[in-house]
Amino acid sequence: MALIAIVGFYGLIYGSFINALVWRTHTGEKIGRERSHCPKCNKTLAVKDLFPVVSWLMLRGKCRYCGEPISKQYPIVEIITAISFMLSVAFLDKPEAVFGWAALIVWLAIVGQFIALAVYDLKWRLLPNSMVATLLVLVVMYQIVQAFAGAGLGEWLISPLIGAVSAFGFFYLLHILGKGAWMGGGDVKLVFVLGALLGGWPTLIGLVLAFNIAALVSVVLIATKLRTRKDVVPFGPFLLFGAWLAFLFADDIAEWYMRFSGLA
Repeated sequence: MALIAIVGFYGLIYGSFINALVWRTHTGEKIGRERSHCPKCNKTLAVKDLFPVVSWLMLRGKCRYCGEPISKQYPIVEIITAISFMLSVAFLDKPEAVFGWAALIVWLAIVGQFIALAVYDLKWRLLPNSMVATLLVLVVMYQIVQAFAGAGLGEWLISPLIGAVSAFGFFYLLHILGKGAWMGGGDVKLVFVLGALLGGWPTLIGLVLAFNIAALVSVVLIATKLRTRKDVVPFGPFLLFGAWLAFLFADDIAEWYMRFSGLA
């Protein structure tokens, strides 16, 4: 329980970093080169303005210096990051060795990159190559740590390669057949990385979850008239959410399906 609380607190702080990463990727500003500033008045923010969630609440969602509204995205992303981190730890086995802790740290960084990509895609309907490339580096790091932790060749190399190539091939085919309308190029690149993380059949589970959740959300949005049939809903966030679920629950989902279908 203490570990979950610590990770949750760290998630709030990391969520603040994610907000900065998303904005600076969009504007082209360098991460770590400049201090945080208000995007409206460009005033450098003081430390008291940067406490996750708390500062936004105390400032009542407005800049201390110019009074312009601060997007609700900031506290929402910080809270979602904290919750995602805590759930990720709660449903994984507690690390016992050095490489186990290393794998957990890299996994949390991957989750953070998931959230950053999802936010960017929701805001600008784009999955930046730089952010996808960073995710790929983190995934490779994770598999390398798994190898040093004693995982078999099939687990950390062969299965991830199968997942990456098969997911990429399927989505690239959709991209070609639909001439970019069915599946964007960013989604094609993203599923390659997600396949490399999940490996063979968990990749399939992640994709099935993504398509079903996207369909359900689309129906709800249309039914509530928040979107029309002509509106485009970014698919990246669903792919990322499906991958997160598959990473944590693929075995449980597969077992449930086997029992439900009568195959087990």
